[in-house]
Order: sequence, then C-alpha cells, then structure tokens
Amino acid sequence: MTDPRSLQVTKLILTGNALRLFEDGNYFHPFDLYLNGYMAWEKVGDLMPFDYKNPRSQ
Repeated sequence: MTDPRSLQVTKLILTGNALRLFEDGNYFHPFDLYLNGYMAWEKVGDLMPFDYKNPRSQ
C-alpha cells in the first residue's frame, strides 16, 4: 500500500464562471484556473502563449 504522504497533490481552483478545455490538455482563459501544488510546478514549462514562434527558427 502506498503511503498517502508520498503522493503528489494538486489543487485546482476555478476562478471564473467557465473554463474551456482542449484535447491537448490546454485550457482557456488561463486566468480562470488556479493551480496549486505538483501540477503547478510541473506546468511551468508550458507557460508560453499558444501562438508563440521562436524568432531564431524563422
């Protein structure tokens, strides 16, 4: 049996009236969902805008 204290915990707090979820795991509007815990730490690399283009690759 897994010790519950060793599990990674995330709290999702809806701050708006609705949230649109996409198949790829993204959501809109980003300010309508507050993430706290492991998922917030893990998602730091996903903070780029949807339409971001690397200027060096153009």
